[in-house]
Amino acid sequence: MTDPRPTDELAALAGTVAAPHADTFAAPHADTFAAPHAASDERLAPGTRVDRYVLGEVLGVGGMGIVYRAFDPGLGRPVALKLVRPGAFAGLSVGEGQARLLREAQTMAKLSHPNTVAVFDVGAFEDQVFVAMELIDGVDLALWLRAAPRPWRETLAVMLQAGRGLAAAHAAGLVHRDFKPENVLVARDGRVRVVDFGLARAVGVAVDSAAPTSRALADTELAAVSPGPALTQAGAVVGTPLYMAPEQHLGEPVDPRADQFSFCVTLYRALYGAHPFAGDQRESLLRHMLAGDIREPGRDSEAPRRIFRILRRGLAAHDARYPTMDALLAALERGAQRPVRAWLAGAGAALVVAVAAFALMNKTDERPPTPAPPSTPALPLQSTRRQADLVLLRHSAPGSEPRSEHLTDDKTSKWSLAVSSGGDAIAFVRGESSGLGELFVTSRLGGPPRQLTHEPAAIDSVVWRPDGGSLAYTRRTGEHVELWSIALTRGDERRLAHPGLELRGPLVWASEAALLCRAEPDGSWQILDPTTGAHRPLVADAHGSLEQLRPSPDGASILAASHRERDPRSSNLKLLKVSLVDGVSTELSDRHVWPLGWSRDGANVYATDSQRVVRSIVAIPADGGPARPVLTLPGALTVRADALAPAGQAGSFVALASQE
Repeated sequence: MTDPRPTDELAALAGTVAAPHADTFAAPHADTFAAPHAASDERLAPGTRVDRYVLGEVLGVGGMGIVYRAFDPGLGRPVALKLVRPGAFAGLSVGEGQARLLREAQTMAKLSHPNTVAVFDVGAFEDQVFVAMELIDGVDLALWLRAAPRPWRETLAVMLQAGRGLAAAHAAGLVHRDFKPENVLVARDGRVRVVDFGLARAVGVAVDSAAPTSRALADTELAAVSPGPALTQAGAVVGTPLYMAPEQHLGEPVDPRADQFSFCVTLYRALYGAHPFAGDQRESLLRHMLAGDIREPGRDSEAPRRIFRILRRGLAAHDARYPTMDALLAALERGAQRPVRAWLAGAGAALVVAVAAFALMNKTDERPPTPAPPSTPALPLQSTRRQADLVLLRHSAPGSEPRSEHLTDDKTSKWSLAVSSGGDAIAFVRGESSGLGELFVTSRLGGPPRQLTHEPAAIDSVVWRPDGGSLAYTRRTGEHVELWSIALTRGDERRLAHPGLELRGPLVWASEAALLCRAEPDGSWQILDPTTGAHRPLVADAHGSLEQLRPSPDGASILAASHRERDPRSSNLKLLKVSLVDGVSTELSDRHVWPLGWSRDGANVYATDSQRVVRSIVAIPADGGPARPVLTLPGALTVRADALAPAGQAGSFVALASQE
């Protein structure tokens, strides 16, 4: 088995480099641009300053430039610094090439998404352009697939993250044009990034030059498709031929559907272990592409047939593909769902839905009481340990009950559920009604839950780190509440610093440096830096008791139910959006006052009018406006507001619930 760990030299690579063989600039089979090879004497010596950055060793060399490990003394952090030669663009002068590269790098720097590599800085250095990027500890998709057998659901979950990175680039007006396994980085914390946007162009721009399609490629452009480097070497056409869309082979203008085609080739190879089209030369490969001769997957494939049908459309001719990456991703998410399971209740079939608790309060062993009328004073949220299933709940046709899919069916006690910011991963505690349990994580796409902790403990509130790579949770030891963190990939547990704070109640992880928690003696909300332990009060909480906090996708605001008086039993409630920057609050509703979370783009918030038993969910514009219905839950379900969270996709929620 291949060791998935990168070498020491490449332990934390930039979004363009993950392992020696997967270096998206240096490996011969991954060189994606027909430009002169970077000679060794072009490399700059360690210690050379490029703008404010101090260069270290070379991480990769490719047709368009060289990637160095570097250090930013101003911010005291390591970066990956890519130096690109404007001469790589045929037909352009050095000045023109440099200006073009700067424009494109500045566009990429504006692209901010969890599934794309972060660009910190761009600028000119002599006759070159530099791009400073984050360093990432991980391996590329090709190595990740070889490191261990991967269930199809796990592979699809990784590719869906990569697809969201592409969709974000498309929304910013960029087309990647060289999407392939070597340009997908799977970090140690499980987060996936699309990397190496070195060939990105604005939507609708033609490739630099078209290669003839009526001849076999030269030896420098093509080897056998399998098992060697195949069509992964560079020719005159910009991109990697094995993954390029037909329009790229023909030198035609490209748009986001070219990336969609490359994405489907990559996913097909990841799931089925072969290329979707036959052909050992670019001419024959292109002929099969244009004819739509897609190979049928082998009978031993575990992926369901419906996934192949979705890929077949993504691999079709340009106009027959999905209109957008988002549409393709939505189809794949639907295709990954298991058949809806129905449970008989009374005279008809009733869907059993379970509910995900995004943030957890104090425990109680009582069943939730009957829903209280709006005039009844609301009580602080309590976490209920009861037998329940984790279920995905999705919007269906207007006026009909939502569709549901069981993600667990073991009927054990579960509590303290949390959904990652992208909606892909779900954490929960499973254990005894006494309150002792162990932490588990599972995928929204299904598959068996994975156990993270292995000793029963009094685990209470569980929250995801904003980057999705680890979890924080409170653990009660005697009379004290401790704050702990655990990494998803390694399972390493460590206690987080919180000097001077006696913790109490739930957690909310709004941003890397802002972990919200309640503290003794009055239960007020504090903003804690989990790294340094520094903390400060949440100013907005001084105006009333805030309950059920939900962070915005950008970490700048929270959604909360607010008691206008300090008495939490007051019925005088409202739904607030509170800025974590200046503490300014905005009232969004005085009816649907219990927040459930935010839409993925942060444009809407989800709320309900009942704390104890949710019957309906509404969406409210984050900047204010009328509420609109989203879901009506079946009457046979018992679902609490603190056990329900958006699942990333519009109209989808994860829940823990029991059936009456």
